[in-house]
Amino acid sequence: MKAITLLVLSLIFISAPVVRADSTQSTITYTGTPFTEGSVFGSIVQGTFTINGTLPTNATNVLIVATDFSFNDGLFTFDPQNIGPEGFVVSTDGSGNITGWNVNFDVEVVDQFLEQFFDLSSHWSNGVGEDQARLEIDLVGGPPVFLERDASTLVGTWNVTETTATPEPSTYLLFLSGMGLILYLTAKRRTTTLKILAHK
Repeated sequence: MKAITLLVLSLIFISAPVVRADSTQSTITYTGTPFTEGSVFGSIVQGTFTINGTLPTNATNVLIVATDFSFNDGLFTFDPQNIGPEGFVVSTDGSGNITGWNVNFDVEVVDQFLEQFFDLSSHWSNGVGEDQARLEIDLVGGPPVFLERDASTLVGTWNVTETTATPEPSTYLLFLSGMGLILYLTAKRRTTTLKILAHK
């Protein structure tokens, strides 16, 4: 009986709905300001990246490795499907708010006749910098045939959303089932003990 009780207790301990400290994820969203240079007026640099945990505080030019990201500059969408893993360099204040950053993507798309080079950059330090979108189209093996550059020198904003993983309903069910089994075994053992004492 003791062995069964210990086994059930072990199962309950393993399946108990525990939220670990590292289960927090942060989704960081950037919204730029409308381009004031170039021909794609009104377009902006915008996007999100996700990290495990939270942003560090009082950081200066720290490389943050993203678990996922997607940025768009009105010309192209940069994400893991076309550019692979990316890091983001950020500086933060005492509350973990982003105060400076350097985000840069470049992708080359080649078909039979054309080479397309997409470049997105957003870099700011002490309120100085710019958002930029750039597209260059070349003939394969030849000179450029098209060049587009759009920019904004007005700083955008960041927003951070933190989420914490919660246990699945099935985990709670397993936990409660185990507790019920423990109570049943305890009650049964007490009844058996009382019967033995009654026969003495």
